[in-house]
Amino acid sequence: EMDFFNKEHNFNLGRDLYESYFPRSTKAIGEASPNYFYLHEKGQESTAKNMALTLGAPKIIVILRDPMTRSFSHWNHIQRPDSNFALRFKGKSFNECTEQVSNDRAKNSILLRSKYVENLKKYRASFGSENIYVAIQEEIKANSAVEYNKMFNFLGVDELALDKEYRDIHSASYNTTIDTASEQFLKTYFKDSVDELKALYPDLDYSKWNTY
Repeated sequence: EMDFFNKEHNFNLGRDLYESYFPRSTKAIGEASPNYFYLHEKGQESTAKNMALTLGAPKIIVILRDPMTRSFSHWNHIQRPDSNFALRFKGKSFNECTEQVSNDRAKNSILLRSKYVENLKKYRASFGSENIYVAIQEEIKANSAVEYNKMFNFLGVDELALDKEYRDIHSASYNTTIDTASEQFLKTYFKDSVDELKALYPDLDYSKWNTY
């Protein structure tokens, strides 16, 4: 995760430094930095503008996860002994970090990073909907080669063989599960956002997500 376009101190190091990380001349080459997506967060507002200034109109792939499980994963990551971000949530239960701090003034990244439509619309406005490909993480895990080939077609590169064996990378297991109170709260909290997403991208398969 380079965090080049969303961190001004990185971006100010210049295009030459960024391009030095991509020495090969290929038909398609890129990087993955999840933080580029969160244009609503303080200090990240210039991310899309910085990308456009440097890359013009790149092809962008956005991978979305079920909002509830993404939030739960985020919370679990904060609780790791070696994590040093979002310290106000450290040592607190999942419910304390979601339902109990869900008002707009809380600016709760555990929740807000799971509301996708606002940032998707900003990227579509900045680069054109034809340059934005949206995929569902759960579908990628279930049908890896099929989903990767959809992305490769979007990028205009050769497809993968369908009989390849794929394995999970950075797969984490948790010692806890989502408590009932948080589950019921989040199904209500995310409902409008998920409905907006389904209206914006009605052809995606949301069947592996929770019901909102």
